[in-house]
Amino acid sequence: MNRNGFTLIELVVVIVILGIIAVTAAPRFLNVQNDARNAALEGLKGAIHAGLSVGYGKMAVAGLESVAYITNKATDDGNYKAESIPIPGCEKGGAERCIFRYGYPESDFYTLTTLVDGINKHYYQDKDWGITRIDNDNALIITEKNNLDYAAQQRPPLMIRDNCYIRYQHPESANAGYTLEIIPCE
Repeated sequence: MNRNGFTLIELVVVIVILGIIAVTAAPRFLNVQNDARNAALEGLKGAIHAGLSVGYGKMAVAGLESVAYITNKATDDGNYKAESIPIPGCEKGGAERCIFRYGYPESDFYTLTTLVDGINKHYYQDKDWGITRIDNDNALIITEKNNLDYAAQQRPPLMIRDNCYIRYQHPESANAGYTLEIIPCE
């Protein structure tokens, strides 16, 4: 008699093999979302670096790359007068305040967004990236629109839910460069 089909033992062996493959491959497939976020952070870091380089070049051509603090609007305390900054959107007396330190933008909401397209000032409006200032020297570029938690709108404390962002810090001296650090998604 000729029987076609599989025995119970053969089916169990195939199911066990498929289970082993699923257990070893599943973590790789489940981590695709974090890999995509980290790749997006890497791309944004490159765009920020390019924007900062172009801005620094414009400041250097104007002879402003070694100025410790320059702004397009006079400060409220009168310590700094308005200067002309050779960056579009940072003209003297413009609508928004631009601040540069040693040729690079200060870690604030507006100045960095004039050099890098795709980052919203003051969190999110219609773009995928937002920027927030966490102290006088550091700004965070956040990847997710709903990634920020504020405790009663006080800053700090600022909590980032997914713990993945880019931290930007302007230079503290003429010989120091800026810091651009990726905190990857886990």
